[in-house]
Amino acid sequence: METRGDLRSILPFLPVVLRGGALLWPPPAQEALKALALGPDALKALKAYPRARDWFDHILPSLARLLLLHLPTLLEDHYHCAGDQSRGLRLLRSQDAGLILTSQG
Repeated sequence: METRGDLRSILPFLPVVLRGGALLWPPPAQEALKALALGPDALKALKAYPRARDWFDHILPSLARLLLLHLPTLLEDHYHCAGDQSRGLRLLRSQDAGLILTSQG
């Protein structure tokens, strides 16, 4: 995966790092996601805002757990299944030629 130009084009915009052919969370991001996944310690200031409380109590920790567990694996799977570099997720610079394929999948 280290030689894939499509992956290299998007890595600067992702919160993961490529080490030994695997995409991994850097330690600071991993610790931050673990902390978010635990939920807030105290929500005294949010008592008047039930939607905000629900967001910080349930939604944000769930999203953090999902990212922590699955984003690196999902990206690795994508690049392994993409085959050649023309099908992998990448960013095109101005005036770069490219092809966009869409499917129901």
